[in-house]
Amino acid sequence: GSNARGALVFPAPRAYGVTAAGGTYNGGVIYSINHDGTDYRVVHNFERTQGWQPETSLVFSDSVLYGVTLLGGNGSSGVLFRVDTTGLDYEVLHHFSYAAGSFPSGSLVDSGEELLYGVTSAGGMDNKGTVFQFNKESKEMETLLDFATVSALNPRGTMVLADTILYGLALGGVGDGILFSMKTDGTDFTKLVDMNST
Repeated sequence: GSNARGALVFPAPRAYGVTAAGGTYNGGVIYSINHDGTDYRVVHNFERTQGWQPETSLVFSDSVLYGVTLLGGNGSSGVLFRVDTTGLDYEVLHHFSYAAGSFPSGSLVDSGEELLYGVTSAGGMDNKGTVFQFNKESKEMETLLDFATVSALNPRGTMVLADTILYGLALGGVGDGILFSMKTDGTDFTKLVDMNST
């Protein structure tokens, strides 16, 4: 694997990470390594129909790894996946699409229960991106916010969850982007800060 992306996650006894390129199909890999830096292993090779080019950190939840790829899948717009730590049980849980949100940006956010949150940088009603929620138990995807409905667009980076409030970054506003907040049920979108060059 080449072009390492995101941060490592550290479930004992090994750490896990991703690369955006390299591997058997040159679509990136999931790798593991001992905490002391020894025994590097490729856990999974990404191939285009099952996800391509992971750009963000994995999430370790319920003894398995969750993540997203920027590209690949049925719509070539990225996938949400899970994989066990051996790499033998890889499953695509959702194929992103233009209509409902495409090109996931930033790592998934784990609620600590059954829900994962994330953003897509494009897709949705006017190709402005979305905030989504994925239920790990039911495997249902829900769009919480379409950025066509608010004064912002094309969210970037990983959101932060504090209690029942999500915080994130997007383009738009009166300057060079905004910091926003919203409730985890998709309501009360609020522009907190207009970014500028000063």
